[in-house]
Amino acid sequence: MHDFNKRFRALESLVLAEKNKPPKAGKKKEARWVSVTRPDGKTSSDVIWTNKSKKKELEKELAALENRYSKEELEDLFAMLGEYLLKKTA
Repeated sequence: MHDFNKRFRALESLVLAEKNKPPKAGKKKEARWVSVTRPDGKTSSDVIWTNKSKKKELEKELAALENRYSKEELEDLFAMLGEYLLKKTA
């Protein structure tokens, strides 16, 4: 039941975000529900907006990161980015 509740909350947040999408975002922006749980058990979650027009450019950056770092290092970077981007909601 807890998992169902979390999924519903995430979906509800995405629907609400799409309804309240900034007018100038247009079709270039797409909502994502992101959540990070830190070792102390605190969880930060928020809707972030991705820019679809930057996808190709960012995929090249990701490929470069994949060539430079191991999977474990990428996971560390992922966790750090999540904490950095969501620190306002902690």
